[in-house]
Amino acid sequence: MLTRHRLEDAVRGASEPALGTALSLLQAAVLGVDPDGRIHACDGAVASVLGCTAEHAAGARLDAVLTDSEGKLERSLAEVMGGAPVTARVRVGSCDGRERVLRLSASPLRGRRAVVGALVLLVDVTPEQEVSDR
Repeated sequence: MLTRHRLEDAVRGASEPALGTALSLLQAAVLGVDPDGRIHACDGAVASVLGCTAEHAAGARLDAVLTDSEGKLERSLAEVMGGAPVTARVRVGSCDGRERVLRLSASPLRGRRAVVGALVLLVDVTPEQEVSDR
């Protein structure tokens, strides 16, 4: 498991390949989402976080790929599309049927006059949550 110290060590003095390795160890996906919540771009880590392939996720609405009975995902996307950066912890059902806890960090992408989308980072914190739930 990647610890905070190992990540900090990798970032502090490491070469670019070591940084890439450290980032690949994180259970994180980066998504580009439009104002309607449709995924326009995603990285390769989407499979480990969302439980589906990048091909399946691309073009789909985020709320169709992840189910959130509490509505936090929808509220977070609405807030970021309103122009505010957002950080939230959401419990979701993923494409593969697993329940996951994700830390969502999203920043608005601005055009000349309005927010045109968001850059969304989803980190799978399910193992952390399971430990704290015990």
